[in-house]
Amino acid sequence: MRTHYDNLHIAETASIEVVKAAYKALAQKWHPDKHPDQREKAERYFNIICRAFEVISDPVQRRKYDAYLVKQRSEKDDDSAPEPVKEPPPMTPAQRASEAFQDGKRSREQGFSAFGCPYQDEILAGAWQRGYQSAAPGKQEPQSQPVSAKSNLLERLWRGEAGLTKTFFLYGVVGFVVVFVISMLVATLFASDSKDIGRIIRTAQLFYLPYLVFILICNFRALVRAMSGKKIDSGK
Repeated sequence: MRTHYDNLHIAETASIEVVKAAYKALAQKWHPDKHPDQREKAERYFNIICRAFEVISDPVQRRKYDAYLVKQRSEKDDDSAPEPVKEPPPMTPAQRASEAFQDGKRSREQGFSAFGCPYQDEILAGAWQRGYQSAAPGKQEPQSQPVSAKSNLLERLWRGEAGLTKTFFLYGVVGFVVVFVISMLVATLFASDSKDIGRIIRTAQLFYLPYLVFILICNFRALVRAMSGKKIDSGK
């Protein structure tokens, strides 16, 4: 039977700090906005993660859930007596630091940013950072610090994360037409001879050709990303 602990990738005795850190890492990984080509799948995973955290992070709900797990397991084994629900023993400072170290190591292996440390305590935060530095970086692209909406849009376009349909029709077709028209107007406005069409076109090319090259690369990357997503889904 798969449990909320399994969905958060933690042990049933995990401390609340580990629960929060696991939830933060998984929620960042499966946020639907980061998977525009697999949004339905990401939303399903994200809801499972949120539901697990809602139960495990609340002490009352967690005790009830632990009791339910004990009952379910005891019913499957008639020879074993039901185990009483016990609160996990308090962790020593060394154990808490060890958990923070392993959590930092896991975060880097999963491709998360070094700025995502969930610990407020200075000692635990230091252990998390040491664990992060000791691990080999994962295949997932590291997350950066918050950036402006404009630069974030350009980065998503460049990485092909805006989706093939939006990249092609909105930024490819419509965007190119808008840039072309604006380029021609600007070139005409600054032309010494407004009747010299050839010179105006050559001047306008300085504006719309770089955009054309940029959006062609973005479309190619979006296509590759979409094809990769389909291969992953078909393989599963």
